[in-house]
Amino acid sequence: MSIGIDDTFKFGKHKGKTFAEVMLISDGPGWCAWLRSEKKKTSGVTGFSKEANDVIDEAIRNDRYLRSKFQIENMTPTDLEKAIKRQVDAAAKAAAEEERAVAVRDLAYAGQWGAW
Repeated sequence: MSIGIDDTFKFGKHKGKTFAEVMLISDGPGWCAWLRSEKKKTSGVTGFSKEANDVIDEAIRNDRYLRSKFQIENMTPTDLEKAIKRQVDAAAKAAAEEERAVAVRDLAYAGQWGAW
């Protein structure tokens, strides 16, 4: 059985609330994304309807913290391109920071030898 937008949770910390009500609570989108990932690990399915999954995916897209923790289930080609660009940008930034750290270290090392 999948949980839809108008369905009420019959378990968990949001028992008795509808999916829509939970998504309006500050920790609701994260809780639903977590629940979806846990259900997927144990049963191989998300436990949510397509519409509910779309709402969770949109919440993940719009929140940097959620993007860092959870995957979007229904990725469009544009979402995939954005995710790849984020990964490439992060790798380039890490490489640039490493290169800068090496240059600073080499400069400091050269300065020490120059004092002799």
